[in-house]
Amino acid sequence: MLTGTGIGSGRANTTAIIKMCGKQSAAGAAKAYRGGGKADWFLPSQDELNALYEQRGVVGGLASDFFWSSSQGSDGIFFRAWLQSFGDGYQSYGLPKFLDFRVRPVRAF
Repeated sequence: MLTGTGIGSGRANTTAIIKMCGKQSAAGAAKAYRGGGKADWFLPSQDELNALYEQRGVVGGLASDFFWSSSQGSDGIFFRAWLQSFGDGYQSYGLPKFLDFRVRPVRAF
């Protein structure tokens, strides 16, 4: 399954991932989040996650660690997704989704 990378594609990506992978996924965890009493959270796309990284000083509370995005594809063997480092801004693609990294739900920008 290929999903979008751009700003505005995270919500649709989240829905598509949950349909294919179920609620026991990073997308499912983001969708289930109820921070601030809100229920419209989703797993951000690659570009949305990068925008969050660029505003990390304003947002605060983000560990200097890798976070999953909802932007994903397949190499024919594994489904893979984009990651974003909140330590240095590095983005990576190519790690299998079964690896354990953080999830940061977001709401519409």
